[in-house]
Amino acid sequence: MYKVLKDFVNQRSGGRQRLHVVHRLDREVSGIVLFAKNGKVQQQIKKNWKGTKKRYHALVEGRPEKERGTIQSWLREGVDRKMASSDKPAGAKLAVTHYRVMKRLNGHTLLEIETETGRKNQVRVHLAEMGCPLVGDRRYGADANVIRRIRLHAFYLGITHPVDGRFVEFESPMPQGFLVLGNKDEKYK
Repeated sequence: MYKVLKDFVNQRSGGRQRLHVVHRLDREVSGIVLFAKNGKVQQQIKKNWKGTKKRYHALVEGRPEKERGTIQSWLREGVDRKMASSDKPAGAKLAVTHYRVMKRLNGHTLLEIETETGRKNQVRVHLAEMGCPLVGDRRYGADANVIRRIRLHAFYLGITHPVDGRFVEFESPMPQGFLVLGNKDEKYK
């Protein structure tokens, strides 16, 4: 996606503008990503990032014990660049994830996730630690029957506008087939 947008902005501006990444997602995750058309705007958004609200839909294996809860742990990069919780904060960063059950399905649960912090693979690690890995997320312990597509969708992003200071909100509908599970390889475009 980055390359397509970068080429679009470059072509439209005659090479005078660049695309600056503000918020990204793992390749297997769907939803809202945020870019800025100049470095000054990118830096202003990053400066106000603590006030950003991020929400996700997550289809997980199993059933969380509670209807809603908070998962908090220290995350650090472990073996094979895989994130893991750590008892000792040396080199680790605090991660806080809130969840609530939206719908219980046959052996799976649809959750709404809100992150208080934005650590690498935070949602994936926390849900796996809770015993409910994301459907399709074999890296963090999901059943291998669903191949490839991780069922995590960034459906909401609220930020402080970098120029006028208004709080602006963006939403993205759940992708078609998000709740449909299959054992075929789901190719990315």
